[in-house]
Amino acid sequence: MKIVKYESLFVFSDTENLCFYKEFKDGMNIVTGCNTSGKSTLIQSLLFSFGINDVRRGLSEVLKAKPIFRLDFSVTFEDEINNYIVVRDDEHLYIKEPDGKIQRFNGVNANNNREHTKLKSYMNNLLGFSLKLEQKNEFKPAPIEAAFLPYYISQSVGWVYLRESFSNFSFYKNFKYDFLDYYLGITGSINREKLIELEQRRKDLKSEIKSLKKYVNQPEFKIAQLLDEKFGEKAREYVKDYIEGRKKENTQIDKVTQEAEKLSLLEHHKKIVSRTIRQIEGQKPSGIDKCPACKQILQYSLTGLYEHYQKAHDSEALKKHLDGEVKKVKSSVTTCNAKLGKIIQENSEKFKLVEALKIEDTTLELWLDRKATVQLQLKLEADIKKLSKDLSNVEGDIEKLIGDTELEAVLDSKRKSKITRFKKMFRNGLSILGVKQLTEERYLDIYQISSFPYQGVELHKTMLAYHFNFNSIISSSINIHRLPFLLDGILKEDIDQNNFPKLFNFIESNRPQDTQTFMSISDYKDKHHRDNQARKSIDEIITEYFPNANKITIGDGIQERAFLSEKLDKTYKIYQDTYNIMELN
Repeated sequence: MKIVKYESLFVFSDTENLCFYKEFKDGMNIVTGCNTSGKSTLIQSLLFSFGINDVRRGLSEVLKAKPIFRLDFSVTFEDEINNYIVVRDDEHLYIKEPDGKIQRFNGVNANNNREHTKLKSYMNNLLGFSLKLEQKNEFKPAPIEAAFLPYYISQSVGWVYLRESFSNFSFYKNFKYDFLDYYLGITGSINREKLIELEQRRKDLKSEIKSLKKYVNQPEFKIAQLLDEKFGEKAREYVKDYIEGRKKENTQIDKVTQEAEKLSLLEHHKKIVSRTIRQIEGQKPSGIDKCPACKQILQYSLTGLYEHYQKAHDSEALKKHLDGEVKKVKSSVTTCNAKLGKIIQENSEKFKLVEALKIEDTTLELWLDRKATVQLQLKLEADIKKLSKDLSNVEGDIEKLIGDTELEAVLDSKRKSKITRFKKMFRNGLSILGVKQLTEERYLDIYQISSFPYQGVELHKTMLAYHFNFNSIISSSINIHRLPFLLDGILKEDIDQNNFPKLFNFIESNRPQDTQTFMSISDYKDKHHRDNQARKSIDEIITEYFPNANKITIGDGIQERAFLSEKLDKTYKIYQDTYNIMELN
């Protein structure tokens, strides 16, 4: 686990020329001063330095001075100590790492800024903090405040309400259980991210099915179905006959096209043969032709004469054959066209008959329109069937995920062990503090506890026992980071001195030994700086109960709003070093 220790806090305002600087020690650090002196301001400054904006309201007066916060701290992991420095003004945050490298984050004054998200990731990694919380059906890394929540008890609400020292955690689903499981070291739970994904898919499928069913059940679909049933059979007979006629028509059109193409080919062939015959007739093979150059009579052999007349004879025969073929094909084309015309006429009459078909005020046009509606209905019903099957599969996956009895048994066993241990420690704490024992499980089972049936001093003691025992039990959880324990306003105004021994002895005996503890206690003095005799002074309390504590005084015990009350010496080494960090990057 990683253990954080606060070394020192330096807060200064250049505009007011004022500052605050204190060093911290191991063990107990007691912050004291009169009411409204700035004790809570110190504790909230520690948190604000890390980028926690939830404490901004408590620091509103100090922030008007435009201060710069510097917190020196160390992180111990596996016996190795690394020193860090974090510097923050209102909008910017700088972290000096052990190797001297500066990490800078701009615009961290709002949690939804991208830079603050980057800072959260950095801090989570630095602390080894990996809690994820569910929000808007998504699992996201928890805010920085969640890493400090077990270790900070605010004066305003921390002694009355559990897990509310920081606000806005109520917006996370199952926050209490995820928070407790994480800090108590309960691992191996169901895959919540997968479960959320499946539940969202189930929700979407149900919504889609509902919408489709609503659409399918509209009156027009019912009417279309009825019309299709009473009109469809008769109409289909006519339409079937008409479709067959159209098929014949298309077949005849193909035949006419083929015959026309054949006729065109024959006529072209005939033209070629006629041209050949004219060329043969133009030749003079009977010794009449003369040479165009010397005018000498050309002589032909008997073979040549035979070939000449044979060609003429063959061409005439071919022409005669083609004339016959053309005549035959023309006749076929005429016949095919006549047959096609007849088929077209028949189909036209059939279509008119179908178009004029009317059964109980239902026409073909209306039926065809309704038929399209019926087809749409069939498609929608098929879609509903498919979606319903998908929904069934998703619900099966969800059932497998959440119905893993073996896993649940292991988780229950782990939780029961922590519940039993906490219950024993809690009862013992209540006994030491003199609080009437609680008997109902809703006040003893750490997973059930939401509040306690007490008020006033009794409630304060009960909350004290809860917080200290919770801190103790999470210290044994593996890989859980450890932060200084911040107890703001440990004494209520109506706690009398008779309760001091029980309270302070319990705190000293049960404070965490592996981390620091910061505890604020009011100190009362009159205008002459004399302790108010109505109550023990803070020095007496420290001497009697916390002899090794580090006392941190805000102001002089009388002055209010004294957090920034020291004069700023700009020659301070820490002042110069702080600006070097801010300006180096």
